[in-house]
Amino acid sequence: MHVLRTDFYIEQAEFNRVLAYANKELLSNFSSWPQFAKSYIIGRASWAGQTMMLGGIIGIAEDLMTDAKSPWVLSPL
Repeated sequence: MHVLRTDFYIEQAEFNRVLAYANKELLSNFSSWPQFAKSYIIGRASWAGQTMMLGGIIGIAEDLMTDAKSPWVLSPL
């Protein structure tokens, strides 16, 4: 399997390495999806400034925490 990036493909082994690193960082910094969601929303709003559509990002986070098919619901931290 190859994962598309805008300028090149990465091999499965590299993808697995990056995913494992992201998982390690996630688990060492957050104890729940709601905690992660709050951090993401604050960071995204800070980055985007006044052009941010905060309601949309909050809605996405709420859906991820409540939809029965969401990976956040299916894989609690």
